[in-house]
Amino acid sequence: MSATGGLFGRFHQQDLIQADRVAIAGKQPELVVCDDSGRIPWEFGCQSLTRALPSSSYDIMQLGKLSVLFTAQTKAFVEACAAKALPSTGSAGKR
Repeated sequence: MSATGGLFGRFHQQDLIQADRVAIAGKQPELVVCDDSGRIPWEFGCQSLTRALPSSSYDIMQLGKLSVLFTAQTKAFVEACAAKALPSTGSAGKR
């Protein structure tokens, strides 16, 4: 997974790829979480990564000021987490 740098602590048990280093990671992330507001430090190219990923491979969900991109493999997990975090969250959409 990849995320805005300031969110790394929340995902410390995952295999983290810094957004600006995905090209050397060997594979694309299955989950990308970016802060759209700029309030969380260390953006590290997260927004650029979300624009560069193939839209046919990812769904996107907006959770407040966070953009969450995810593959079909992680869809059930992401939607379950979103339902707990924001009970009124609708379903995800294609990019």
